[in-house]
Amino acid sequence: MTYFPSVFVSSSPDPKDRMDIYRATARDAILEAHMNPILWDYYGLHHVGANRPDLSRQMIDDSDIFLGIHSGQYGAAKVDEYDWVEFEYDYAVSKNKLMLFYFPHRTHPHFGQLDEKSTQFRNKVRRYLVH
Repeated sequence: MTYFPSVFVSSSPDPKDRMDIYRATARDAILEAHMNPILWDYYGLHHVGANRPDLSRQMIDDSDIFLGIHSGQYGAAKVDEYDWVEFEYDYAVSKNKLMLFYFPHRTHPHFGQLDEKSTQFRNKVRRYLVH
């Protein structure tokens, strides 16, 4: 039986961030690579009313690879005092997931203003990932 790795796609759930474009592109690339995408867009629909942080942890647990996409707008969606993507990133790191991370180029129209927390988060990710 052939095994197809699963990729969890983490991005801000805030519609103002326009991450839907990036999630759709990531989903298509994951499918083209013969892997299974795990996205809130689908998974969350089947768990209406579930505790969102617990469901995020479950989706990450079910994945082989973590793909983070961050708009540069820290805290557009939060879990406690954490940015949603940072919360999911920290959990994926704690589970030793294989990881990819994408930050849109600063000239991209959906790229937000980098504040101090956004810069700190980017630096945190850069320290962990191999370039």
